[in-house]
Amino acid sequence: MERISTAEIFRNGLASIQQQQASTQRLQEQIATGERLSQPSDDPVGVARVLELDSALSANEQQGRNTDFARGRLERTEGALQSVGESLQRVRELVVQGANDSNSQADRATIAQEIRQELDAVFNSANATGPDGEFLFAGSKTQTQPFVRSGGDISYQGDNGQRFVEIGPGEQLAVNDPGRDVFMEAPASQGSFEVDADNGNTGTGTIARGSVTDASAFTPDTYTVEFTSADEFEITDSSGSVIDDSSGNPVTNVSYNAGDSITKIPGVQFQIDGAPASGDQFTVEARTVQNGDIFSTVRDAAQTMEVGGGDPASDAQFRTDVNRALTELDGAIDANADQRAEIGTRLERLDRQETTNSDVELSLESRRSRIADTDITQAASDLRQQLTSLQAAQQSFARIQEISLFNFI
Repeated sequence: MERISTAEIFRNGLASIQQQQASTQRLQEQIATGERLSQPSDDPVGVARVLELDSALSANEQQGRNTDFARGRLERTEGALQSVGESLQRVRELVVQGANDSNSQADRATIAQEIRQELDAVFNSANATGPDGEFLFAGSKTQTQPFVRSGGDISYQGDNGQRFVEIGPGEQLAVNDPGRDVFMEAPASQGSFEVDADNGNTGTGTIARGSVTDASAFTPDTYTVEFTSADEFEITDSSGSVIDDSSGNPVTNVSYNAGDSITKIPGVQFQIDGAPASGDQFTVEARTVQNGDIFSTVRDAAQTMEVGGGDPASDAQFRTDVNRALTELDGAIDANADQRAEIGTRLERLDRQETTNSDVELSLESRRSRIADTDITQAASDLRQQLTSLQAAQQSFARIQEISLFNFI
């Protein structure tokens, strides 16, 4: 028969009470803090899962901060582009106003001055900064002013870098567009060709904007429309050879009717108006690069107003220059609208992603709560039971303390 010493009885009783007290303290902490998992030993699997959920919540919070950052930059970008669009529209109105024959040269000089003021406004918008003070259109060189002036020229000092931020799992969003793409390589306004009048023309003929009617039929080249008489013309290519029309007929001795669309170059059409003189020439030149410089477009519009007209030939050249300016301005306005639409699309993506991120956060918080948070009702019941057990252990230990051999002598 195993004999148990009094010292061992005391040790076991004390250890039992301490264990009961530790359990009671843990329940009290769970109720006070609301956290069921205060240490890994409480639930190793649960603790590991909570750590995973905390990591997912942290990533979701970072993506939320990224969406706030992206929204700030994109809204500033949209505002800058809106200002540019308003300036371009105003320049177009001024060009139309200046084209009126009732204007004197002094009137057109005043109009040119206002156009140059709009050029300053476009320049300032191109150097706009975001909420963080970084330049919006400098590419990845956000601390460098993207556009600088040297004399009458404006050059780009940024790069072609584009910054992306993660707004959701696997969702990357561009928060900037390089200034070269936005302001110096905007889509061409005349499809794939441009028109112009020769400076040596002596008649009053003008050439207006053209358009591509069939890109597959158009052969890019530099074409010359030469008037062989006041009412006939021929068209040659860059080699000087007379071209064939879409039916295979040589384009020579073609009758001219002022204002009619000319469709003799396969795939394109354009219009010549006025009274060209024999020997006058107009060019239809394919663009090798499909882009235009907004700054140059506005500057050229101002110069067109400054040159004005004077004699019949100069007036014809002026009208041709006005037509070209309006064509280029229309292209710049369209390109600006497309860029603003792209920014709007990104802002819509942000709206959708913010909703998704909010839903994800609620889901993660709910799952974490189910694992880590204290069930107050259950914990309170467990605490009452634990206090009863602790009280019973303390009472039994007190009774055992009274047992002594001397009590029986």
